[in-house]
Amino acid sequence: MVRALEEGPWTVMGHCLLIKKWQQGLTVTEMEFRMLKFWVQVHNLPIEMLTHKNALVIGSELGRIVRIEEPITDGGLGRSFLRIRIEIDVDNHLVCGFWVPRKNLDKVWANIKYERLADFCYGCGKIGHVVKHCSNYIGDVEETFNDIHKFVPHMRTTQARGVHWSDLRGERE
Repeated sequence: MVRALEEGPWTVMGHCLLIKKWQQGLTVTEMEFRMLKFWVQVHNLPIEMLTHKNALVIGSELGRIVRIEEPITDGGLGRSFLRIRIEIDVDNHLVCGFWVPRKNLDKVWANIKYERLADFCYGCGKIGHVVKHCSNYIGDVEETFNDIHKFVPHMRTTQARGVHWSDLRGERE
């Protein structure tokens, strides 16, 4: 049961299955099924930005941070991207990336990929329907973090194998 609750998201026939622990005393209609946990990967950041501190900043813009995989392990870089476990509200659209300013260089686009993400709407960026059934189509461009964004299939990715992670206090487990 713990694995089902903690290791999602789970998909059934291409659709996201939202699982929640039963809250005693509530009816099914009183329970909210809106919050979903994902591991997100933040790609294309300059190497010096692959830090726990930046993971906190970026993760908090995406949702509620659950865990952060430590980017530096045993004195070296563990991955070429940040990996953050977040809880998001499925009523909001997904964020696909953001522009990163760089000193004396052009800004660079950082891509956000969601591990084990079921199909989602490429029109409005929300989980729960596809573009064919979208009543909130916003097109290809919308304001986000600090510039533009586009909802595209490459926002989905397979699960990365864990390296090391920490809780919000920076302690390894």
